[in-house]
Amino acid sequence: MRALARAALVGLLIVATGCIDASRVNSVCRWSDSPPRTLDLRRAADPKVQDRFEKWELRYRAACEPFATCRFVAEVGSGRTASDVAPVVELHDRESRAESNLPLA
Repeated sequence: MRALARAALVGLLIVATGCIDASRVNSVCRWSDSPPRTLDLRRAADPKVQDRFEKWELRYRAACEPFATCRFVAEVGSGRTASDVAPVVELHDRESRAESNLPLA
């Protein structure tokens, strides 16, 4: 369940910030299977559903390993991040590899 929730959060952050072109990632990674299309929390506790998702997530992360999904360009403003938002920003930057020199997906 935690893996589903974590992946959903990261996915929402990346899509919401416009940092990823999902069609490009899928074409680069040449998926033979698709991720679960919906996050049905009623079924998330089902071991079969969770196992399928976790296997897909492992393949997805391995295929995305050589790529970043965002590039840090510049910081504007005061340079301070509100304490309640900082963990979300840190999660986004870490998961998207925004400060790496990896090619963009």
